[in-house]
Amino acid sequence: MMGPSLHKSTSSSSLPMFDTGSTLNSTEPFSLNASFLNNDNLDENVDDDIDKILQQIKGGQGVMNDHTGTAFFILCNLEMTTQSFFLDLLADAMESDKEDEATGPHSNGNSSSNNPTLLSDFSGVAKTVSSGEPVNYANRHLLFTLHFPLPQDEFFVHECNQRHILLYGVGKAKDEARHMVKKVTKEMQKLFTRKSSMDISDCGKVKKHIIKEGFNFENAVAKFQSLSIFDQQVVTNTCAQSVLEMLNGVVNGNANHLPLIESIAFLFDLMEIALNVHGLIEFIVQIIKELVDVEAQLQQKCPALTRLYCTSIGLYIIGVLYRFHNYMIVSTDDVHVIFDGLWKLVRHLPSPSDCSSAERCIFYYIYDLYSSCSYLLKKYHESIGPVILKIKSMAPSLGENNNNSMVLTNSVSMKEYLSNPKLKVDPNLINRLNENADERYTLVFNTICCVVETSDMDQLNEMSVLCAEMTASCSQLSNDWLNAFQVLFNPKKHNEYSALLSRINIGDRSIYDNLAVFFLILVARRCFSLEVLLPQVLIPSLLVIATDSSEEAERCALLSCHLILCLFKYYNKPLAVSNSAMNSSFASSSRYSLTSPGPLGIPTTAPPSNGGKKPQFVIKYACDRYLLAGALSSLRMEAVIASLKAIFFISMHFLLVCTFS
Repeated sequence: MMGPSLHKSTSSSSLPMFDTGSTLNSTEPFSLNASFLNNDNLDENVDDDIDKILQQIKGGQGVMNDHTGTAFFILCNLEMTTQSFFLDLLADAMESDKEDEATGPHSNGNSSSNNPTLLSDFSGVAKTVSSGEPVNYANRHLLFTLHFPLPQDEFFVHECNQRHILLYGVGKAKDEARHMVKKVTKEMQKLFTRKSSMDISDCGKVKKHIIKEGFNFENAVAKFQSLSIFDQQVVTNTCAQSVLEMLNGVVNGNANHLPLIESIAFLFDLMEIALNVHGLIEFIVQIIKELVDVEAQLQQKCPALTRLYCTSIGLYIIGVLYRFHNYMIVSTDDVHVIFDGLWKLVRHLPSPSDCSSAERCIFYYIYDLYSSCSYLLKKYHESIGPVILKIKSMAPSLGENNNNSMVLTNSVSMKEYLSNPKLKVDPNLINRLNENADERYTLVFNTICCVVETSDMDQLNEMSVLCAEMTASCSQLSNDWLNAFQVLFNPKKHNEYSALLSRINIGDRSIYDNLAVFFLILVARRCFSLEVLLPQVLIPSLLVIATDSSEEAERCALLSCHLILCLFKYYNKPLAVSNSAMNSSFASSSRYSLTSPGPLGIPTTAPPSNGGKKPQFVIKYACDRYLLAGALSSLRMEAVIASLKAIFFISMHFLLVCTFS
C-alpha cells in the first residue's frame, strides 16, 4: 500500500503532507465475493446452518409461536449483523487503497484550510455501501495525526515539532496554529492567576474575581472545543501544571494564593471533554498529595477556610473518581495514594455523623473504596475498621411513626436560611436541630413547601445543598426526610408529615421536576441510601395501586415513576457536552454552571415547556451529577430488578384500565 504522497505547491512557506479534499470513486458498488467468504478465518458450517434454519423458518410455518418468532428475529439480526461486518471490513480494505490514490500527486481534490482543528473542518467525501446510503469520510491518517495526543514533556519535543511541520509546514500556517493554542491557553489561564485566586494571607479574599466580573464560559468552552484533541490536552495540561504549582507554593510557604474551587472544577470538566482521562486521574492524584499539607497551612494562615476549601475540592474529586472508578481502580498505586490522602483529610473528625456534606461524601467514598478493594482491607483494617462501623450505622431506617403531636415552631432563622440558602449555618441552629424534634419537623415541613413553590432553579439547587449540609451535621434529619417523602409518595402512609398533603397538590405535575431535583441532590450527598429509599418508599407507592385504585393513589404512583425516571436516566457527562434528552434543556455551553453562578448561569425563571410553566430539571453542580451516578453504581441489582418489576406492574394496570374504561 502506497503512503500519502507530498502535495506539490508553489508556495515555499508551507509543506502540507495531506490533502483533505481528496475524492474517492464511490460510484462503484462492491459485493461480497466467494473468495472473501471462503477465508480460512470464517466458519463455513455455522453460516450454512444459519442459512438452512432461516430458509426453513421463512418457508415452513405461516403462523409462528412466541419462541419461534423470537428465534427468527434473533437469527435475522445475526445474519444482517454478520453481512454488515463483512461489508464494513471489505470497505475499509478497499478505501485504504483508494484514499492513497486519491491523495496522490495528481489528485484534483479541494485543498483544506491551513489550520484545521475539527472533524467538521475537513471537506469529507461520500462513499456508498451496498445499501446505497452515503457515509461521510475524511482522511484517516490526517485525523490520526491531527488529534492523537503526545506527552508534553522534554522527551517528546522532537515528535511534537515534527507533527506541526507535517500538518502545517514551516511557515505562516504553523505559526498561526500555535498562536491559536496559545491564545486559548492564555484565556483559560486567567482563572489561575494570582489576581483571580484566594489570598490566604488576607482571609481568602480574591483581588479580581474573574468569574463574577464576566469570564465568558460560553466562548471559552466553544474555543476550547474548536481545537484538536492534541491541542485541547496541551491547554489542559498547562492549566493543570499551574494549579499544582500554586498548591505546591502554598505548601512550601513560598506563596499565599490558592486557585478557586470553581476554576478547578471547570478544569476537571475541560480535561474530560478533551478525553484526557489518564491525565485527569494523574492530576487528581497529585492534588490529593498536596491537600493535607494545604489544610495544615490554612489552619495557620487562614482558619476561615479550614475544613472548607480542601474538603470542597475533595467533593469534586470523588465525583470524578466515581465517574471513572473502573479506570482508576486498575492502578493499585493510584488507589493507595487516593485512599490514604482522603483518609488523612477527614480522620481528625470525631464522628462521620457530625461533619459537613463534603466530608460526609468523602467518608462514604472511603467506605465504598475500602469495600471494593481487598488490598485496602488488609492494610487499613485496624486503623479504619471502627470508622467503617460508624458509617454503616449512619444508614437511616423507616419505622411506623404515628406521632401527630409535632408542631411548627415560629423560627425566623429557618425562613431566613430558606430565602437565602447561601448563608453560613449558625452552629446554634445545628444544636437546636439535634436536640429538638419540633425544630427538625419545622425545617423539613417548610423546606418541602418552599421546594414545590419556587420557580428559581438556582435557588432550588442551593436550598437542596443547604439541607444536605444540615443533614450531615444532624444525622436524625435523614429519618425526617424519608418520613416526609413516604407521605408524599404513598397515600397509605400516615405520620406527622401528613399535614403536607393539605399544602401540596400531588396531582400538579409542574412540581414534579422541583421535587426530583431536591430528592436527587439529597441522594447524591448521601443523606439517605438508595438501598433504603427504593424498597421502602418508591416501590411500595407503585404497588399500592393494586389494592387502591383511587385518583390519589394514581397521582402518587405517577410522581414515583417520574422520580425513578430522573434517577435512572440522569447521565453523568460534562454539562457542556451533554446531549441526552434529559439534559437537553441545559446541555449547551451557554449555560455552563459552576459552584458560583457566573453571568451566564441558570436563568432565575425557567422558560415554559410544552406550553406550560413547568421548570427545567437542572442539577447545577457537576459534583452532584457525578455523585448521583456514583450512588447508582453502588446500587444492588436486586433493587434495580424490583424497580423494573414495579414499573411493569403499574404499566399493565394502566393498560387494563384504558382497555376496559
